Amino acid sequence: MVPGRGQDMAAITEKRKPRVVGSKSGPFSALEARELFDKTARQYLHISGEEFLHNWDLGRLDPSDGRVKRVAILLPLVRKTRARQKHR
Repeated sequence: MVPGRGQDMAAITEKRKPRVVGSKSGPFSALEARELFDKTARQYLHISGEEFLHNWDLGRLDPSDGRVKRVAILLPLVRKTRARQKHR
């Protein structure tokens, strides 16, 4: 069936909602976020998450490189959890 034809838009929207991945207590704990970031950096660039952050901050990584993009997309998650930890 073609979306919008004979289907309720709420039903279509419901099907397209992204799944929240993470623990039962919330999307990600700070530890889970760092582990995911580190794992992704190692998988695509063969460097640790900390090395990625250091090189990214110094402008040493090419943001147009697809491998870098796959890690950089997680930056807000890691930066958010790092900032939260500093304020504790």
